Amino acid sequence: MKHKKVFLLKNDGLDAIDKDYFSYLSVLQDKEADDEKVKEIEEKFFSLLKALNEDTRQLSEFMIEEGNMIKDLCTYLRKIFSQLDLSIVLPLIAVPWVETCKEVILNSQGHLILVKNQGEVESKSLENYPPDVILMVIWSVIPQLKELVNSYMKRVSMRVNFFERTGEELKNIQKSFEISTEEASENTYEDFREKSVREVLVPKK
Repeated sequence: MKHKKVFLLKNDGLDAIDKDYFSYLSVLQDKEADDEKVKEIEEKFFSLLKALNEDTRQLSEFMIEEGNMIKDLCTYLRKIFSQLDLSIVLPLIAVPWVETCKEVILNSQGHLILVKNQGEVESKSLENYPPDVILMVIWSVIPQLKELVNSYMKRVSMRVNFFERTGEELKNIQKSFEISTEEASENTYEDFREKSVREVLVPKK
């Protein structure tokens, strides 16, 4: 699925540029054009070109930074979903770019699964989608993820409470066996000591 980006320069953006610049062709082609006027227009052109070069450099840096952030975010989501074994169905209103789909799912492997109306299924890693799509998916996923984590936390909390109480009872049962064993050992030792004393004090016939 390819997403083309089309940018239209609004009129107010054009007005920000000296309108004389757009008449450079007529000026340059005019054999009687003033040299100073030609030089002025050329300077405006190269000034714009220099500014374009600087903006392009910054844009490139932003795109690299954005790509690294997207990779990290998708990795975090994938690990969280995998740990909790989650799959979330996204509301279609949150992902308007999938007009021909009846269901969109982010699964535990971090893949965005598109179930189309014709029954076809498309699946690929979320980080392979355009940044705008990734932003829409994350924006839609976070509220649901919070609810699911809260629900999961309650279930785990109940299990922990059960295991804790069961552990205490089993510990008490174990102590009861230990006490019985110790008492039995002490009685055996007392019997052995009494027998030894009798053998010493009572002469053999």
